[in-house]
Amino acid sequence: VVFFENGFGYRKPSPGRFAAAGGLVRGRAMSDATAWYSDKALLGSLVACAFALVTVAVSIFHIRHHLTHYNEPKAQRYTIRILLMVPVYAVNSAISLFTYKTIGSFIVTTLRDCYEAYTLYNFFALCLCYCGGPNLLVTRWQSDDARLPVSWWTMTCCLSELKLDGAFLRMVRQGTLQFVIMKLVLAAVALGLRIAGVYDEGHFRPDRGYVYVTVIYNTSIFLALYSLVLFYLSARVYLAPFKPLAKFALVKTIIFVTFWQNVLIAILFLVGVAKPLDGLDATASVVFIQNFLLCVESLPIALLNIVGFPAPVRDGKISNVCHSLKHFVQMNDVLLDTATTFDPTYKEFLFVNQDDSPVGDPSASPLPSTSKPPEIQITLMNESQLRSDDNANAK
Repeated sequence: VVFFENGFGYRKPSPGRFAAAGGLVRGRAMSDATAWYSDKALLGSLVACAFALVTVAVSIFHIRHHLTHYNEPKAQRYTIRILLMVPVYAVNSAISLFTYKTIGSFIVTTLRDCYEAYTLYNFFALCLCYCGGPNLLVTRWQSDDARLPVSWWTMTCCLSELKLDGAFLRMVRQGTLQFVIMKLVLAAVALGLRIAGVYDEGHFRPDRGYVYVTVIYNTSIFLALYSLVLFYLSARVYLAPFKPLAKFALVKTIIFVTFWQNVLIAILFLVGVAKPLDGLDATASVVFIQNFLLCVESLPIALLNIVGFPAPVRDGKISNVCHSLKHFVQMNDVLLDTATTFDPTYKEFLFVNQDDSPVGDPSASPLPSTSKPPEIQITLMNESQLRSDDNANAK
């Protein structure tokens, strides 16, 4: 009772009747409505936490299976980062159930959304890895004289003259990475507005910050998703053996569920179909129901991830979990991608990296290297260099 008094599951009742038996005070009674709120909401929160714990256990088992069979280090590093999204959503939603009155709920929800953006980047990086890396992909485009499919359905009808080359790949990477950076910036801005008392979440008022943050966020995620669509259309032939659509569906399921489910619940309360929970207003009721459903829905998604992202098991090859974990936690790929993608001096660039070999290459080492990784060579070509290279017929 003390724990939940300032959290979610308990509301201090108003003074009521006291019943005595044998001269002993049995306790303070609450009204029927308040008793329903205390019992049912607390019970629902505990059930949601149980689902979240099972989700975390399933995800840990799946991730450990990948670390034990770490036969494709580069691809599995991206895969594990993607798999972490489900337990992150489940845990954050469970925490929000008990901290909705405080800024803690806002912070954990913001962190959850930041990891969503990071997951989209890792899915793009995973697909690029499936294609053999940037260098091999651009070479394939050039050798196959590949063109972007034109269709109004995919909103590419105006891109018939778009050339598939290093510049196109850089543009797609920029479209994906900008969402990660923008989300971090918006998170800091929203937190500042919340502390200043001018955020007013859920209310679209021109004198409040929520409306502007929402517009910028949706614009940014649209550009990121559109960039992923362009990349898939340009590399669909090379990605076909890896079934990327099924993996993308699993990645986006919980994200779309989070957004559209929240919209649907809010509409139901707005039109009066759903009534606020006792002791909560409509906004707080929407938050509670959304977090409860996310905890429950995370478990089947975690189970589906086992099917959608299987570990590459090879007979007789067991990886050292500590070595695999050491390789997984490295963030040099993210930092390098960010630095080279947004550097204005770059026009076209190709990475020449030893671990850019196609996934499943039998010659690839089954274990991540424990030595210092080799330097990554970057071919930088600006306009003057391109002209001089053309004139000299240089490589």
